[in-house]
Amino acid sequence: MFGFTEGNAQRIDASNAKSTHVQMIYLNGSALFVKDIPVKNRSAENLYNIINAWTISTFNSASTVVKRKVEDVIIQGVGVEPGIVLYAFPRVVASLKYSFTIEVEDDKICLSMSDMNIVTDESNYTLEEYLFDKKQHEIDDKQTRKIKSHATKIANVLVNSLKVFLVENSVVSD
Repeated sequence: MFGFTEGNAQRIDASNAKSTHVQMIYLNGSALFVKDIPVKNRSAENLYNIINAWTISTFNSASTVVKRKVEDVIIQGVGVEPGIVLYAFPRVVASLKYSFTIEVEDDKICLSMSDMNIVTDESNYTLEEYLFDKKQHEIDDKQTRKIKSHATKIANVLVNSLKVFLVENSVVSD
C-alpha cells in the first residue's frame, strides 16, 4: 500500500489501515490521517476521473477547494469544517481547516488529511499545538479529546463519502 504526507512527500506504510475507521497517526511530529482504498480492475486514469467527480460533488465549491492537480495522479486541496465548540462560556466556536491529498495508482486510492488547524475569529493554532505541550507530551483533557474526535469524524466522513461514491459509480473496493 502507499500514502504520503503533502509537506515532505515521505512515503509511509498504511497497509494496516484495513477498516473503514480512520485513525490519527503521528509522523515527524505531525498529526495526519491516511486511508488506502484498494479497488478492483481500475486504471489510475479512470480512478482519477472518478475522484475528480467525487471532489466536485462533495465540496460546495470544488474550484476553491482543489489547489493542485498533478498528471492524473494526485489531487490536493484544502477543506474547512465548522462546528467545534471550544468553550461553553463564553461560547467560542472554531473550524477545522485541513489539507487533503488523494493519490491514485492502478487499483489503489490513498486519501490523506494533514496540516490541520483550529481556527477561530481571533486565533489560528495547529492541531499539534492543541494536542501536545511544550515538552511534546500528549495532552489528555476534555478539550483535546473533543478536537481529536472532531478531526477523526471529519476524516471518516470523507473516507466513507468516497467509498459510497465509488460504489455508486460501480467501482468495487475490497
